[in-house]
Amino acid sequence: MYRSFRESSGRLWLPAVVAALLCLLMLPTGLLAELSEGASPHLSTADHARMPALQGPFESGPEVTRACLSCHNRAARQVQESLHWTWAYDAPDSGRGYGKSRVFNAFCGSPQGNWSKCTICHAGYGWKDPGITQTSEEQVDCLVCHEQTGEYRKFDYGDPVLKHRGRIIRKPDFAKLAQSVGRPSRQNCGSCHFFGGAHDGAKHGDLDSSLLAPGRQLDVHMDSAGLDFSCVTCHTGEGHRITGSRYRMKAFDALGIDRPGHTDATRTSCESCHGTRPHPQTPKLDSHTRRIACQTCHIPRFARGRVPTKTYWDWRSAGKEPPKAQAEVSEGRAVVPKGNSGDDEAVSGRAPRVTQTFQHGTITWEEQVVPEYRWFDGRIDYILPGESVGDGTSVAINRLSGAASDRDSRIWPFKVMRAQLPFDPVNRTLVFNRLVAASPDDKDALYESYDWQRSVTAGMQLPGAPPFSGKVGFIEAAMFFPITHMVAPKEEALRCNDCHSRNGRMAGLTGFYMPGRDSFPLLVFLGWSLVVATLVGVLLHGAAQASFRKKSAAAAGSVTIHREFIFSLYERFWHWTQAILIFGLMITGFNVSGVHNLFGYEKATTGHYYFAWGLIWLWVFTLFWHMITGEWRQYIPTTRKLMDMVHYYMKGIFYPERYPHPFKKSRRLKHNPLQRFSYFSLHIVVMPVIWVSGTLYIYYGGFHAGGLESVPLGVIAGIHSTTAFLMLSFVVLHVYMAFFIGAPVTGKLKGMITGFVETAIAALDRTTQYRILMVDDDNDFIRLVQAWLGGSGHERDKSILPNELILVPRGSRKEAIRELRQDNYDLILLDLGLPDSEGLDTFLKIYDVRPDIPILVLTGLEESTIGPETVMNGAQDFLDKADIDAKKLLRSIRFALERDQFARSHLSSYRQ
Repeated sequence: MYRSFRESSGRLWLPAVVAALLCLLMLPTGLLAELSEGASPHLSTADHARMPALQGPFESGPEVTRACLSCHNRAARQVQESLHWTWAYDAPDSGRGYGKSRVFNAFCGSPQGNWSKCTICHAGYGWKDPGITQTSEEQVDCLVCHEQTGEYRKFDYGDPVLKHRGRIIRKPDFAKLAQSVGRPSRQNCGSCHFFGGAHDGAKHGDLDSSLLAPGRQLDVHMDSAGLDFSCVTCHTGEGHRITGSRYRMKAFDALGIDRPGHTDATRTSCESCHGTRPHPQTPKLDSHTRRIACQTCHIPRFARGRVPTKTYWDWRSAGKEPPKAQAEVSEGRAVVPKGNSGDDEAVSGRAPRVTQTFQHGTITWEEQVVPEYRWFDGRIDYILPGESVGDGTSVAINRLSGAASDRDSRIWPFKVMRAQLPFDPVNRTLVFNRLVAASPDDKDALYESYDWQRSVTAGMQLPGAPPFSGKVGFIEAAMFFPITHMVAPKEEALRCNDCHSRNGRMAGLTGFYMPGRDSFPLLVFLGWSLVVATLVGVLLHGAAQASFRKKSAAAAGSVTIHREFIFSLYERFWHWTQAILIFGLMITGFNVSGVHNLFGYEKATTGHYYFAWGLIWLWVFTLFWHMITGEWRQYIPTTRKLMDMVHYYMKGIFYPERYPHPFKKSRRLKHNPLQRFSYFSLHIVVMPVIWVSGTLYIYYGGFHAGGLESVPLGVIAGIHSTTAFLMLSFVVLHVYMAFFIGAPVTGKLKGMITGFVETAIAALDRTTQYRILMVDDDNDFIRLVQAWLGGSGHERDKSILPNELILVPRGSRKEAIRELRQDNYDLILLDLGLPDSEGLDTFLKIYDVRPDIPILVLTGLEESTIGPETVMNGAQDFLDKADIDAKKLLRSIRFALERDQFARSHLSSYRQ
């Protein structure tokens, strides 16, 4: 069956292709065009070119609107209720009235007094007086948003017919325009929004004619060869109410992906399509979206389409003759002189340029502009007529709401348009200024008189103007425009170093802690002071130790030095791997916390992250290893000989011949009491604080969302940095104590590489002190042995064992085991009959704890086989308590010590 199907399919492919081509040819021409252009799936079911009502002829725009309303009978009323018609917006939270007709701007100052030019972009015809409600539906301009020829243009008061002194200069083909209508395109929206501020790209910075057919590098969403979004793809319009108001924005759309049944009727936020966690492969980036707008990283610059935008407008030079014909270059900005003809020079290129004209004054143009960043919660408050501008030095025309402490605020990018605008210096209010003549007889307008006093006085006589003192001054004004378009490809998004550095993009934002940018000067000073103090201390101690080195060497002449295997292979691996990881963490961590900037924030953060996880996994495995091997007991602190060790390091280390080391290192007891206390404190106090604060630091975004907003990141960073300095001080002290005290540096270093540590086995002379643990519950016998080892019996037999012997008695197996786990001994005298243990089991339990210490068994039992059994299981020798005296005991002790010394030396040689 499969073979026949394959053969038949091979014969049918050509007819199938032909049938598909025929189907495509049968599609309407308009549909083919839309498919080929990657158009929106909202395909029209009507061909407006065939509709009788649109065949014309039409003499005016209102006639076209009347024809449109014959079918779309609710459209005009919907438009007249929208922001595009009213130019008025009432803020729902404050009740303040905004909108283009009510607020000031940093370009012409205000539409008041300049209606003939401003209403060129109104969605109606003949909108000469905004104070009069337009009730005629035929005044709505359908063509401005729906014609698709790209040839439609409007003039004063929104009239599409250009007239001069009553004579028609230009009249469009209204029938052709009407028959071309369709869904609004970028051309329709851009005819106004691209040319705000009296020039292409002048106003917003992220909206200009380069977006008519952009490439992917300019905007990944509007890429004409890719997604090819039109404006209404995101700015949806239910009932002609276009979403995406600049007066109330969504700084963060918590709803997430917009879909049927889960929608807020708009797709004007990044989250509407990408969701609230747009980086599933990089959770750290997702944590940034809780406080940073998507646009901040993905729109690194605006005015990127080789169309410059205005960034500064100085009206003070309007009406003044520009400089001489040659350009004056200053600090990279060219002053380009113009005559009195009027329009600004079209500026191209990426270098900031300044144009100066007699009519418009001085204007700065820029391309590839880096945004300015502010905390923003979506609310913008505009200064309204009559409101004070403060001290009169500067004014923010619109004020952004938001703060670092506000969870609803995000860091947003803005274009900031600055200007020198006229104002009333007495009342300290912004003024209405008449720039354009309202009639041929109007000689007070600025473009007629070039007299600021006359033009402002005329403007302040308009309805709604605040009180005017008659004085005119100039004030520095700033206006913020949120940047939301010109989304760059992800490859060009901001990198970590762009923001997380001292001179990065966020350098001007304060009120919060930013890793890599901020540090804590006092904490850093105290931390380095602690490290330096530790370093100075060990240097002084080392210098004092060096001065007594000869005496130490002389004192060491009576001992035999040999290598003893102390550290296992895993312990050495763990030690050096941990050392590398800790040094890596400290170097990269201080970079992340802003102490230095050797690697850049991104590399330092990545390195710190992997070093941290490497150390975590090392510790997890090491903890498991310590538990199964019993090595965890090496770190249990004890007060036994703790002060002896302190005294030794403070004084005894300088006089080793007088004060021998109070602790003997062995495989079973590798750390002296002071080391135990230090390591225990490090593992129980310092390291947990480092892990907890580091985890909170790395995953702060997730924990912050979980309710830790009361703990600022700066506090966590400060705690983490404090423990890091403590750790660094410990490392300095540890390196000194481990490598520069006692044996030479090379010996200690080799010990942690090979596992063999140089130990001293003293000859059996009076200079050697031996510690003996006696485990017996017979107090009388203990006193007798003490007399033999420290009394006259020992003195009589000093030729047998002339050394000083210290006897430590313990009365039970449990006490003996506890003692052996806390301290080192040279010999164990063990009675097999104890209150908590009997016979061979007593020996085996003790031997299992410390097989490295020679054991002399004191039987005292009637069984004749128990002694030999203990020797067979590892005991050095056995003695019958009923047949023992001082001489026999001392001889047995000496032989046991010598055999142990011989065994250790040969075992060391064998391992080498």
